[in-house]
Amino acid sequence: MKFRFALPPARLLVQAAILTWLTASNSLAQQAPSETPATDEPAAAPVVESVGNRATPVERIKAAAGFQVELLYSVPSEEQGSWVNLCVDDKGRLLTSDQFGGLYRITPPAVGETLQPQDVEKVPADIRAVNGMVWAFGALYVGVNDYEQKISSGLYRLTDSNDDDQLDKVELLHKVHSRGDHGVHAVLPTSDGQALYLVTGNNTIPPPLAPSSPVPQVWGEDHLLPSMPDGRGHNRGVLAPGGIIYRVSPDGQQFEAFASGFRNIFDASVNRDGELFTYDADMEYDVNTPWYRPTRICHVTSGGEFGWRNGAGKRPAFYPDNLPPVLDIGPGSPTGTTFGYGAKFPARYQ
Repeated sequence: MKFRFALPPARLLVQAAILTWLTASNSLAQQAPSETPATDEPAAAPVVESVGNRATPVERIKAAAGFQVELLYSVPSEEQGSWVNLCVDDKGRLLTSDQFGGLYRITPPAVGETLQPQDVEKVPADIRAVNGMVWAFGALYVGVNDYEQKISSGLYRLTDSNDDDQLDKVELLHKVHSRGDHGVHAVLPTSDGQALYLVTGNNTIPPPLAPSSPVPQVWGEDHLLPSMPDGRGHNRGVLAPGGIIYRVSPDGQQFEAFASGFRNIFDASVNRDGELFTYDADMEYDVNTPWYRPTRICHVTSGGEFGWRNGAGKRPAFYPDNLPPVLDIGPGSPTGTTFGYGAKFPARYQ
């Protein structure tokens, strides 16, 4: 049995990317020169006005040849937080998530038009800290990474309980314990349309897994000699298996580890051949050390192990017991992946 998923039309793919380009630069109001004569009274403290977060100006974005960047909306961080993910629902509307807040819904404007704060609708679902989302099987599936532990991290399903076009019913399908920012991330449909992939980083603890899980549940650091932990104390005590991509049934009951050994993957994509790819993060403190692994594209196969271990213990690509990357990129911070099929991208990117 096949299912159809709500996928963004071409223009929405570009808009989705634009909406995520936010910057945390603050500016100070310029003080006009005073026309009041100088006195012996102490000067009043200058008034400093914080304007909060603003989107990166379009002219500061360097786009590849053939791409055009359009700013649709600058998220007011004081009211709507920091948006970290989005998807498209079954009616072509954008759903977005605040990293430590709730969800918002937007009807994309016409070409050349922009959004105003009043155009952004708050989703009533009682949920927070959504790091990944996808519309599938007639519902919104989200990955929650709430390391503040106000709600459980894991895979949730959101639905409309009374047909009023509002997502108000929240179900926790499977809990995944998260210890930090490298936690529960993207959700995406599998290539066969029968299940979902749940992407997680190395600060999660694997829940009980189905016996059919492709990854053997015998992981360990597996060093013949003691490994050196990170000298700055980063993730001290966080050990194998590292980040895992899970394969999950729509009801959340069948929970399998599909591949493991990642550092901090945030997203993944399936190509037209049904093959899964992800983009893993580097450890910036390791730059110029023999064990530094740059950000890298990985072809994720069933049962694959990609060699992340604590501190200096990461597997080199030539070790036979882990899979090498498809491509090393370099220093960076991976935040999303997609294939450009059908988008209004230059032909070479489709």
